[in-house]
Amino acid sequence: MFHGPGMVLDRVASGTQPLTRLSIAGRFPMRDLDATVLLDGQAIGRGIPTADLHSLRVLLPRTVHPRTGTTVSYRYGAERPVGLGTLKAGS
Repeated sequence: MFHGPGMVLDRVASGTQPLTRLSIAGRFPMRDLDATVLLDGQAIGRGIPTADLHSLRVLLPRTVHPRTGTTVSYRYGAERPVGLGTLKAGS
């Protein structure tokens, strides 16, 4: 599918249709708010931290179709987004 620096976009099984999941590696300590993940500056969903707090995962809405060059960032509340890089096709 797609990947970028510390990021992987993959398909996960779900009932009748596969879902697209973005995993972001890093350190994500517990906070009062979940992180909002953005693609090209547009919020796509809440980033849910893994149990070890070393990555975020977000399911992409079915209407979102990333492409090579899509920029990925995240933010907490009204804070400035933290840029992570761009996605590119391949494994």
